[in-house]
Amino acid sequence: MSVLPLSFSTLACPGWNWSRVIEAASRYGYQGVEVRMLEQETDLRKVPDLARTEWPARRRELTAAGVSVCVLASSVRFDHAAADDLAAHRAMCRDYIEMAAALECPYIRLFGDVLPADAAARRKTLAQIANSLAELGLVAARAGVRLLLETHGDFTSTLAIRELVAEWTGGGPLAFPAGTGLVWDTHHPWRFHGETLVETWSALGPFVHHTHWKDSASESNRALTEAEQAAEAHAKSINAGHRAAEYALFGEGEFPIVETLALLRDAGYTGWYSLEWEKAWHPQLAEPEVALPQYVEAMRRLEALGGSRD
Repeated sequence: MSVLPLSFSTLACPGWNWSRVIEAASRYGYQGVEVRMLEQETDLRKVPDLARTEWPARRRELTAAGVSVCVLASSVRFDHAAADDLAAHRAMCRDYIEMAAALECPYIRLFGDVLPADAAARRKTLAQIANSLAELGLVAARAGVRLLLETHGDFTSTLAIRELVAEWTGGGPLAFPAGTGLVWDTHHPWRFHGETLVETWSALGPFVHHTHWKDSASESNRALTEAEQAAEAHAKSINAGHRAAEYALFGEGEFPIVETLALLRDAGYTGWYSLEWEKAWHPQLAEPEVALPQYVEAMRRLEALGGSRD
């Protein structure tokens, strides 16, 4: 029986430092970590443990722990209207490519992220995103890294991704430029757009290199606390397309986990199954000491049962 490669996003443990993340990954039975935030910092270039001079030491620690950094989950966005902001994020992407190569991390996650309502502005923004991905994808490919656009923001919709791809293909068959691909957040198109799993996978599957996993219940009308409102505002200041859901511990919500596992198994998917427990953006969620081992237990149980909840 194959063992699904499991990882988790450090959104689950926003206050932890590098050493605590790697130790927990090893102890809980994860093979990889998706580094999004360390010690409350989302710009990994500002984290002392990930300074350029520290990269060789971090690589040795990963090897000793038997853990990989499977993704550097950046805040890079290519939807900026201001030229200076776009240039800054393109430069950030280049910095992340260097870091990923040094850490032997294969992927960098980035965002589209939000498209204007005006048709002409929308087309301009799509072209800007497409051109940035294509150009920087070549830089990434030369470094042995791949840039992965996440199904996030307006790109939780398969239709929006089709629009983006049309900028490269002129309306021909779906294709992504060299050095690029997709992160499929398996939850988002299903929850936010009502897409079926088959609908999303049949359109995007060939370009998916990494998957995010989470579970949620139907949204409630519960009023957010002040702490929750502040966390939501912080999330939107970094990820313009951030959308909230009524998240639940894995397997305790409504997301069709069994069907998704079966679909990926039958398709021959060999990438990571990464828990994105958004504790950083939703402080009311369970602590990482609860959510992280629970995900491993749930996934291993489902795998042993051949994908059945029973």
